[in-house]
Parts: sequence; C-alpha cells; structure tokens
Amino acid sequence: MAASALYNELVAAEVWEALGLATEPRTVTPGRRPVMEIAGVPHELIRWTDRRSDQIAACLEDLEHEYVTAVDDKGELKFLPVVSERARAKLNGMAARKTRLPKQKTRPLAQLRKEWKDSAIRTSKVAVDVINSLQYWWNQPNVTWKALCATTCGHENIKYQTLISEPGQGHRLKDGTPVCTGAPSGAKVVASVPNGTRTWSDCGNTSSAGTFGFRFFPDSDGNYEGKEDLHQVGGGYGGHYWYAHTHNADHLGGDGGRMAINGLWTLGQDLGWARVLVHLPDTGAQTRQAKYHVINTDSKSPARSVQQRAGRWVSLGAFHFTGRRAVMLSNVTDDGTADEDIAWGSVAFQPLPGKPKNVVVAMGDSYSSGEGASEGDRDYYPETNYRSKLDDNARNACHRSTQAWSRQATMPGASKSIGQLDDSLDPSMDYHLIACSGARTYNVLPEDVDDSDLSKGESHYGEEPQMDKGYLDQNTTLVTISIGGNDSRFSKIIQQCLKSIGNGSCQGGTFDDKDSSINLRDQPFTGRPLETAVPGLMNQVVRTDITPVLREIHKRVQNAKIVLMGYPPLISEKGSCLNTGFSGMAIGLSEASAAWLDDTADTLSAEMQGAADDAKASGINVWFSNPKKDFAGKGVCGDPEQIHGLVKTLVKSDDPLKDWPLINQYGLSAQSFHPKIGGARLYANALERTMTGMGLYPSEYGYSCPARPSGGR
Repeated sequence: MAASALYNELVAAEVWEALGLATEPRTVTPGRRPVMEIAGVPHELIRWTDRRSDQIAACLEDLEHEYVTAVDDKGELKFLPVVSERARAKLNGMAARKTRLPKQKTRPLAQLRKEWKDSAIRTSKVAVDVINSLQYWWNQPNVTWKALCATTCGHENIKYQTLISEPGQGHRLKDGTPVCTGAPSGAKVVASVPNGTRTWSDCGNTSSAGTFGFRFFPDSDGNYEGKEDLHQVGGGYGGHYWYAHTHNADHLGGDGGRMAINGLWTLGQDLGWARVLVHLPDTGAQTRQAKYHVINTDSKSPARSVQQRAGRWVSLGAFHFTGRRAVMLSNVTDDGTADEDIAWGSVAFQPLPGKPKNVVVAMGDSYSSGEGASEGDRDYYPETNYRSKLDDNARNACHRSTQAWSRQATMPGASKSIGQLDDSLDPSMDYHLIACSGARTYNVLPEDVDDSDLSKGESHYGEEPQMDKGYLDQNTTLVTISIGGNDSRFSKIIQQCLKSIGNGSCQGGTFDDKDSSINLRDQPFTGRPLETAVPGLMNQVVRTDITPVLREIHKRVQNAKIVLMGYPPLISEKGSCLNTGFSGMAIGLSEASAAWLDDTADTLSAEMQGAADDAKASGINVWFSNPKKDFAGKGVCGDPEQIHGLVKTLVKSDDPLKDWPLINQYGLSAQSFHPKIGGARLYANALERTMTGMGLYPSEYGYSCPARPSGGR
C-alpha cells in the first residue's frame, strides 16, 4: 500500500478518536481519491451548513471588482487590472471580516439545535424526514433510517404466546465462542469496536485502549460494494470481531479495488519498544495470507503474514515505534478469490523494556517445522494441521510443532528453552517458527527474487514464500534453517528403496522425478541410475540453490547469525526392522539399500557444508551444524529409535495419496521417516553445540558466551 494511503488512514483514525465520528469517502472527480465526509449525513445538508464560505465567495467577487475598477483623483486605474495572489489573499480576509455576523448572547444548546433544525427544514431542500432522523445521532458508517416505519418495519411475532415461556438466548455449540480473558500480560488491547460497546456476549461491554475503523472504496457509480461483504460476530477476544472475504486484483480487490476493505487499529498512547499481537477467532478466519502492516516503526520489514486459523493470540513480533502506533489489515491477498474469510479482531500492544536480546526465526522444511515431533495431532499448531472435507485446496500440512528442535534448544546462558521463553512472552525473546513440511528452496526464496538465475519464490500449502512472510529484518539475531532434503527428492528415493525386491541395492533404480519449478536444471539426471543421478543433483543443483537462499536471508538480516542444519542418518541397525515387510505390507528395505541411503545422507551433508562454506566466503555469517553424531545408532530401527519408521496412524491433515504417491496404498502418515520428539531433542543438542562458539551476543548486552569443553552438549 502507498505511504499516502496509510497517511490517510491515520488522519481518519485521529478524527474518529477525537470527535467520536465515523467517516465515509465521496468521489468528487472520477479516477482520483475521494474526499472524506461524516458518515450518514447527506451531502446536500453538509453543503447547506457551509453557507459561510458561499457568503465569503460572493463578497470576495464584489471586492475584486472594486479592486480592478478603482481609480484615483485623475481617473486613472489605481491597480493592475489583474488581481494578484497576494492581493486576493488580503481581499479574502476583508471578505471574511465583512460577512462575519456580530456576536450573539449565549443560548442553550437545545435552543440552538431547534433553530438549526427549523432553518434546515426551511432552506436546505433536504427531505424533512431525513433532517428529523438526524436528531438521533450515530457514530458508525453505512446507517440510514427507514421511511414510513409504521407500515414497512418488521414486528415481532411471539411463537409461544401462552402456557410456554419464550425461549431464551441461544448458546453456540461449537464456533464463534467469545474469549473474555487471557490478554497478554500488561498489554494495551485495541478492540474492533469503540470502548464501552455492549457486545451481547458473556464478555459484557468492550474495553479498548484505542480506536478501530474501516475504509471502503467506491466503484465507478459511487457505490461501496465492499460494505456488503462485511459481517460481525459476537465472538473472538472481548466478544466482537468483523470478517469479510479475501480478494486479489483479479477478483475486484487490489489497491483501491471496489471490494477492498482496510481495517486500522490505533493505540491512543505512546510506546517505545512493544510486542504486537493479534487475536484470531475460532471461525470466520481462514486466510493463510493475512498481511498485517505495523505502522510507524523502524523495522525494515513491518508487514507480517499470519495464518488466521490459529484461534489464539499470535505475535507479529517486537517493534520499536517511532510515531503513532497503528496496525492495518486489508482483505486484499495474493490468493484472494472470495472463497476464504479474513477477520479483524483485537490487537494487543505489549510494552517492552527494550529490544529483545534474542530475535530468532526458524525457517526451512519438515525437519525444522517439527514434522513427526508430535504425539498424533497433540503438538502441532492446529492451523498447520488442517484439512477440509469440502475444499482440498484449503489443506495446510506445514506441521509446525511446539516440540520443534528450535523450540527445545536453549540459548547460551539462558535458564529456559526458546519455546518456554516464547510461550511466556518473555521480554528477552522474540521467536517465529515459519518452517513448513515439504518446503524446497523456492518455497523459502521471495517471489520477487532479484537474481534471474534463481527460481522465483512459490507459495506452499497456501502460505506465502517464507521470506515474503516478513519476519526477517535488521533486528533479527539468529536464523535457523534446514533445506535441501526435498530438493534432493529424498522422499521419492526412500519410496523407491522400500519397493525394491530382493537383497540388492535400490541405487540401481532410475531417477525420474522432475521438478518443473527449477527451469529444467534436473533434466541432465533424468533417466540415469540413482547411484549417479542423486549425487550429481545434490552437487550441481541443490548446493547451488542453498547458497543463494543463505545470501537472500543475509540481505534481510545483516546483523544476524545463520545456522544451516544438516540431516541425520535415517537408518540404524542396517534397517533390520524394515527388511522383512511388516503388518502385511509387501514393502521392505534391504541391507544394501539401507547402507546406500546412509551414504547418500552423508553426500547431502557434504554438499550442505560446501554451500555454507561458499556463503561464508562471501562474507555471510553462517555455520553448518551436523547432527550425525547425535543420531548415531538412534535412527529408524535404532535403540532407542528417535526417528519414526513407517507410521500408519494418520493426523488430521495427512493425505497418503499425495505424501507417499509411490506407496500410497499403505496409508502412511507424513510423520514417517521424521524425527520423533526425542529426535528433535537430539537436533536441539546439535544446535546448542553449534551456538556455543558463534558469539551470538553483541557487546551492547554486556554478555559473552563462555566456551564449552570439547565434546560438551
């Protein structure tokens, strides 16, 4: 959105806050931005109240005529025959003084209102019933009074008139439940309606520390079609929220589109550093691309994307405010086809004593998101474990877990894990987990990548590319990422190996997994044996794609350290628990195939180390963390087994037909061949070991991380 548009939103918000009025735009000149007028008041009546300017204009015209015709004693013109701007300004002041009525005695407000009303009826040419309706003041837009109510308004018809009492207020069975408590500690909450508004829910009247308002955009006929798409529900935090549908430019959205709706929350007090959180209701909030613009901060990335199915408070991050504190959310999204809801609930501003010591962003694929690190559905964030029976496109299987290794790890010198600090909204931690199961390098890269040799960023499970989510900025201190496993086609390779028959190695199978998103760069390996195709792909494609990812991250977080996390050896004990088939499944893994898979994992680790070295040589602060020794003997079939083998218990968003296409008939969960919760802990050990020597904290914090003994965790 243009800076001028944001400025207009802020100006309108100040008017709403100061006067308690709502405004609505009116198109004066087609193709230009509309002017803002008080909502619900006819334009003709506004012009009638502005008679003073007409009087001044008429007087000014007379004075200008006198000016250009004035003569001296000799009959010659005193002035030039053209009125200069300077002369006109002086004449305008004279006209204002000449037309100013003398001061009158103070009269009661009720008397003034009666006189104004009588005068308007006599002289404004506005319908009498419209003027009469204005005695009932409202402060919300899009409100009108119905004419001839006695004959046209509806009337209540009591169903049970005798013997049986009328049914009381209903209760929601499932969704739209109001949330009356649980705001972040010490936060200033701005609600979606004015302070003190009755919500008709268990929450009673709203409590708001600021203001909220909408802006709509007219169509070519001056109508505001977006208003027809706006609804409200007595749920969410405080018992009220609004919702509409998402629209992109092709579906009447876009900047200034007639279905576009901008909502603005403004806090009515000063703050320096603050954490900004948004509350997402349990229904009417579906979009995976809600883009919240945090206004008047020094962040170089103030727009943050949120998956709205969360049904809880979600942090946009910690910000240093430099002006009026506000947040704007539009229903315009890149994927908006009017099929998904977007909600405007409450926003919380939680004051912080200063910049958080740790600003951590966890990116990447399934091994970073926490795929498998969940007891069934329990530990997955629900918005990342969703599948609709009615719309398969609404599926989100990013499987971000509360037990992901970046959350289990503890920062050097800290007494609690990153996850514990994040969950408690500790002022020293600002953490964001945006990794997504199944992601490839182009699901991390931005859509508008400036390198023509790179694949453009693509959405995944409906979410924006990870760098486009907005969580990387100059305040970030640490970025963790695992990436390259899906680019190397490990899932397909494992499936081919499980289908192998006999004791031979699957390395003789044929590589035929093309990726249309990488500009045919995998074509030289198509049709070749896995034994040569996979190492070649890792060296010539995967490695060369990981380095630019690190480079693009560094562009956004030049003050941060980056940890590229490797992958563990998947199979232990020669895959003995997999090589006999199991549970009646005609699949298995030979010893030779298990050995080749582990060798291939080592090959990928070497290429990832090479990608990190390439990036470091160009001045990027990146470290490669290899978890191989942490998982020694603990892969699939290991003791204790810390990586899932074949998992047949499905979670809500699993789709075996898509996740395991070569062996889909066996109904496997995506958790298969991913670290368990204990495996994520082993990953956390590797991260902690790597962080020991990184020098994470600058001198401004007065802390130096002590070196650990060699071999320590």
